[in-house]
Amino acid sequence: MGHGAYVVHAVEIDGSTAGATTSGEVELGRSWHSVYLEIQSMVSNSELHIYGANESGGEYRRIYHPSLNSSTVGTNGFAIASSVSNGIVPIPAGTRYMKVVATATLSFAANFNVICADMGN
Repeated sequence: MGHGAYVVHAVEIDGSTAGATTSGEVELGRSWHSVYLEIQSMVSNSELHIYGANESGGEYRRIYHPSLNSSTVGTNGFAIASSVSNGIVPIPAGTRYMKVVATATLSFAANFNVICADMGN
């Protein structure tokens, strides 16, 4: 029984750039069964959002997820609270390219890892 494929991508929102709120583009290479965002430290009052695109340099759009716990199935914007720190959060999978976007300007460099994994056989 194998563990399947496993890839880690480093992501940074560079706080030394004035008005920095968005990471660089991350190419995941393909669709993955599970994708996680490793948040090493958060000392900001900013939420994090995940944006995706289907081509490099394409138009990035915010990723939503279904809201199944309501009488009418709808969608909610995927958001990671500023209180999450030193943890790993599952994020929606399915886009080949993604960015991490903060809701407020960061005055420091914020580093994350995007962990991509498939189930073993």
